[in-house]
Amino acid sequence: MLLQIVLAAALGTVAHADNFGDCVRNNAGERICVNQKVITNSNQTATALQVFSNGKVVIQRDGYSSPDTFMADQLSGEVHCIAQTMICKNRKVITNSNQTGSVLLAFGNGKAQVQRDGYSRPDIFTSTNLAAEVDAYGELYP
Repeated sequence: MLLQIVLAAALGTVAHADNFGDCVRNNAGERICVNQKVITNSNQTATALQVFSNGKVVIQRDGYSSPDTFMADQLSGEVHCIAQTMICKNRKVITNSNQTGSVLLAFGNGKAQVQRDGYSRPDIFTSTNLAAEVDAYGELYP
């Protein structure tokens, strides 16, 4: 691990080696790890296959047959909940245009993949354009 850190520093890369296994960090401080679901800066979901100390990440984009390489700063990793909005994986939501659905994936950059009711394919939404369902007491459903 120390060798990875020294190599990254010598190369002047923006990614940071991580002590938690096969991970790098992007400039936002998010961990991008092998086998993690990620979203690209063009809103494509993928799975990280390999990470390198120079900040490069090999990903398999959903629906594509061959892997691609992205810089860690072009990716955001999956999280359980988006802290700013409490939009969480598996939570029921409503969009700003009054469409309901379920959150399939949430990402550290505030984006969420939502399967809208009545639609065959999920779409990507910015979490500030979503509201989570609450229970009879006005509390967010877990």
